[in-house]
Amino acid sequence: MAARILIAEDEPDIRDYLAAVLKAAGHQVTEVGDGAEVLTRLAEPKPDLVLMDLHMPVLSGLEALKYLRMAASWADVPVLFLTASGATEDMVTARSLGARGYLVKPVRAADLSAKVAMVIEDKSLVWLDDITQSRSSQGG
Repeated sequence: MAARILIAEDEPDIRDYLAAVLKAAGHQVTEVGDGAEVLTRLAEPKPDLVLMDLHMPVLSGLEALKYLRMAASWADVPVLFLTASGATEDMVTARSLGARGYLVKPVRAADLSAKVAMVIEDKSLVWLDDITQSRSSQGG
């Protein structure tokens, strides 16, 4: 299922990789460099998914998510975090703010595509599996 995906990632190389993987899967991708730029998109048609780095300059992913949840038209947009941080506190905060998932970098293209498809198709994600699979993909 092709979807409109907004990627918020401050590292250009990672952002390019994510966009390439998602475009290859048939998705329409918009890219921004930080959480504040996500908020500049609120006047546009909402995406089917926001894939957002947790730690970014100007406005973090968690801060941006707080604002997204306050915007009535974007309140139900699924957010999937992709981050180098595996901190439990970050996971708990992301979940409490309504994020649908949390992937730990680096993530393989196949894992990213699968997780995105899960969130888009059924709007749910198993958090523990998400983190376990991301970490296990680092080794192989």
